[in-house]
Amino acid sequence: MHAIRTFVAIDIPSPARKVIAAVQRRFLPLDLKASWVRPENVHLTLKFLGNIDPDRVPEVSSALAKATLSSKPFSLSLGKIGLFPGKGAPRVIWVGLKDAENRLKFLHQKVEMELSRIGFEPEARPFSPHLTVGRIKSRKNVRALKERVVSGESIEQVTVSVTGIVLYKSELTPEGSRYINLKALPLGDSLPNIK
Repeated sequence: MHAIRTFVAIDIPSPARKVIAAVQRRFLPLDLKASWVRPENVHLTLKFLGNIDPDRVPEVSSALAKATLSSKPFSLSLGKIGLFPGKGAPRVIWVGLKDAENRLKFLHQKVEMELSRIGFEPEARPFSPHLTVGRIKSRKNVRALKERVVSGESIEQVTVSVTGIVLYKSELTPEGSRYINLKALPLGDSLPNIK
């Protein structure tokens, strides 16, 4: 069997996706060389797993179910627009998320802990929750982009309700990335009966 490229994420509801699309439209006049994330593909990545054997999907799903047990649904809000990296030539335009009660941080820690128990290395970098808006492909007009982001462009404040996490398979196609839901896991749910 061929390995599949996978990641764990939180789905983003339609109102927040509309705000992301509005942010993208705001930057179009800058004529950046960028690939914009399709609004329907916007998600909050909790953990990139990389290529795994499809036979491991039940094991990963079971670990994720354990991670969601002690987390109840919660809300986030959209934050500011930012760039990665913060210094030098930016490669990613993003919108941050506010986690006032640290519920997202707790969920992320649980996901990392349960996945580490089945052999996935914890991420070395600190968790920086964000929604990717676009990926910059060249330096063309990047200075104007940085000036707009530094000036504190405001965005519509929208609540993001988090009720579960999803194990996704990512397929690269000529039209861009396609994400396939392998397993949705509600927060606070009982362990599924995985064979």
